[in-house]
Amino acid sequence: MLAGEDEYSINLALEDFKAGLGAGDLLDANYTRVDGEKITPPDLELVVSASPFLSPKRLVAVYGLMERFEKRSPRAKSRKQKSRQESKDLSGSFAKIIALKPDSTELVIVANTSITGKNPLLEALGGNIEIRKYPLLTGERLEQWIAERVASNGGEITPEGAQILSRQIGPDLWAMSNEIEKLLVYASGEKIDAEKINRMISIAPEANIFHMIDAVVAGRGAVAEVELNSLLSNGIPPSQVIAMLARQVRMISIAQDMLKNGFNAADIRKRLDIKHDFVLQKTLRKARAFSGTGAGSFYALLVNAEMDIKTGRLEPELAMTVLVEGLSRVK
Repeated sequence: MLAGEDEYSINLALEDFKAGLGAGDLLDANYTRVDGEKITPPDLELVVSASPFLSPKRLVAVYGLMERFEKRSPRAKSRKQKSRQESKDLSGSFAKIIALKPDSTELVIVANTSITGKNPLLEALGGNIEIRKYPLLTGERLEQWIAERVASNGGEITPEGAQILSRQIGPDLWAMSNEIEKLLVYASGEKIDAEKINRMISIAPEANIFHMIDAVVAGRGAVAEVELNSLLSNGIPPSQVIAMLARQVRMISIAQDMLKNGFNAADIRKRLDIKHDFVLQKTLRKARAFSGTGAGSFYALLVNAEMDIKTGRLEPELAMTVLVEGLSRVK
């Protein structure tokens, strides 16, 4: 199992699994991505029991399955016991299928969050699962990752430079990797230092807005407020924050509709004119997490906040705080 909030490192780990298949040009025919949030045990059994096509092995990546069994908010007492038993029965069924999968199938469970030890599926699997954890990198660990990433691409960065990148971009390794690539080209073989970074990198609100959307969609209002204050303190006016939120919600809504209609990631990238992989992955992730009615509620709150600011009903900063709190409650 690959578990944690560091989606970038999880994606790299999954790519290593794909490379290890030995499928060559037949990789697409031997790789299946499964929506674990909705799949039933019989359907999962069909997927994992399929034979590889002209390859020694095939890979099945199951997203969202482990999260189904994480502890949720308390329900009505009359339903608690029944829900607990249903969860135990279902987790047992999935665990049996996973444990008895054929050797020709490599099965990877992907959880883009931390998993607790009391997860019923994790308990049911027992020793039949290997867990690799990928928490978000911060502080010295993130600075070390930056230095190693630069070095692996033939460059060198000063400790101060790594600290600046860590502060400005944070733990989003998709964005960090993109900025490092640009800096390596700009440095042209010279050491990347604070001066070069300050020339090349300004805090990009279009990228940072994803941090707020991450927190908002997950219902983490306090974290979303921190991200809001970061944007405002860097001189981004409330009207621009609202416009960026609206743009991102529009992109997420379009991506969501295209996914439902069978379009792939390449089609979505072209339709939305997305240049960078980390932006595409973030958009797809949010499209899968967003509810259909959630987008409409988002737009309504954005319009209300803009009207509050333009009519003077609320001070801009207060209107934005109220907005973020409201957005965090949208399901």
